[in-house]
Amino acid sequence: NPNFGEVGVVTNAGDSRYDSAQMEVERKFHAGLLLRASYTYSKFMDDASEIFTTTGLSSYAQVLTNQRSDWGPSTFDQRHRFTAAYVWDVPYFRHNAFLRALTDQWDWSGIATIESGTPNTVSSGFDSIGHGHPNGRPDLVNANAPLNSLGIDGQFSFIGGAPGTYYDIACELTSSTCTPQPLNSFHYVIPFGRAGNVGRNSLFGPGQVYFDMAIQRDFPIRFWKLDNHKLEFRADLFNAFNHPNLFTPTYNMYDPNFNNTAITINGGRQIKLWLKYTF
Repeated sequence: NPNFGEVGVVTNAGDSRYDSAQMEVERKFHAGLLLRASYTYSKFMDDASEIFTTTGLSSYAQVLTNQRSDWGPSTFDQRHRFTAAYVWDVPYFRHNAFLRALTDQWDWSGIATIESGTPNTVSSGFDSIGHGHPNGRPDLVNANAPLNSLGIDGQFSFIGGAPGTYYDIACELTSSTCTPQPLNSFHYVIPFGRAGNVGRNSLFGPGQVYFDMAIQRDFPIRFWKLDNHKLEFRADLFNAFNHPNLFTPTYNMYDPNFNNTAITINGGRQIKLWLKYTF
């Protein structure tokens, strides 16, 4: 009916598949050390990860009438994840009362996590297909070209409307006088008026490394008949080694920060000290 526009339907419909292999090792050592390590290799595929936009610029499939064509890695797909946790009753001096008072009843614990990055969708950045949604994807033209070499078909009216010509998007963003470039000089090219051949969530961002630890000591209160009372001191160190983590950047081809992982940096050591009285 030409009297009505598009009617959007929001549902939880979608297909997904998750496969994984998991391994876990736990060992208690004689020196008061308990160690547990686990590793997971997984693959999570789906054709829609959420009813709202999670990657790219739209929650709609690139081909509006074929959601199955968006089958690819899930937004929540992390192929590798390794964790190691430990608790250590730190040894103390037994034959010197002063040194024993300093070193007794200390616990050192921590957890290390190493995980691979999550995927994102390379998107054209505008309605390149002409169906009213900014969910178009480019064609993969030359996999050997630099990832940031991005082109666009010259048939678009705001480019010039010339068939068979291709322009550098970086030039289009900064200059009004751009010249056509060879097609194979681009990694990705936005095609005119059709869906691109690049799959959904086809690029994975960098992985992350976390080292968190804690040091704790109990101070029993043994006077004034307060045998069941104690003070507990604890220091928590989050990202203890101050390791900077990079995350999955934007892959919107018309965003100046395309593939710019530097602006995603996050981290910074955090230290929390606290004292608890238990009775």
